[in-house]
Amino acid sequence: MLMFTLLSCAELQQVANQFPELNPNGLDISGGLKEALNNGVSKQVSKLTALNGFYRNEAVKILLPEELQKVG
Repeated sequence: MLMFTLLSCAELQQVANQFPELNPNGLDISGGLKEALNNGVSKQVSKLTALNGFYRNEAVKILLPEELQKVG
């Protein structure tokens, strides 16, 4: 079993080019990854910029530090 740690789409494409048996159809892997990431980012930005999309989402909400809450 082969295992790779890759830092970028370009590195993934280089590996795919070096090992054609891993990518028998010659697909543009880096292009597909970039498109998937762009789609995900666009979808999440749309959700967060909707009315109360940021403030009611506990996963991304950034709370003020306790020291600043006293000022508020």
